Amino acid sequence: MKSLPDRLLLGFSFDAELLEQDLAILESHQWIDHFVKQNYAGTWDVLPLRGTAGATHPVMMIYSDPSCVNFEDTPFLKEAPYLQSVLAKFQCSLQSVRLMRLTPGSEIKEHRDHDLS
Repeated sequence: MKSLPDRLLLGFSFDAELLEQDLAILESHQWIDHFVKQNYAGTWDVLPLRGTAGATHPVMMIYSDPSCVNFEDTPFLKEAPYLQSVLAKFQCSLQSVRLMRLTPGSEIKEHRDHDLS
């Protein structure tokens, strides 16, 4: 059996300054604590950029429902024009897209998201 590589280098490069500008805009919003607390220690929070179509509450926007077939940009992504162009580089349909922030000293514990394939 042929083994798969443990990482791939994608042929993209992005402007760090423009990413920082969009992030500065998005940091002014209330990020949501990741709700699966057994998967981390410390602070791990989330801001949804794409989520389930019709979801209006940010918690529902970050939930990755495996049965969902319709996704749309959130109001947060609409405030981040450079992030929109970054996502457009991935020439595929986008489903759930989130920014996730792990604070210094925090840790993501080993886990599997079985329901998300």
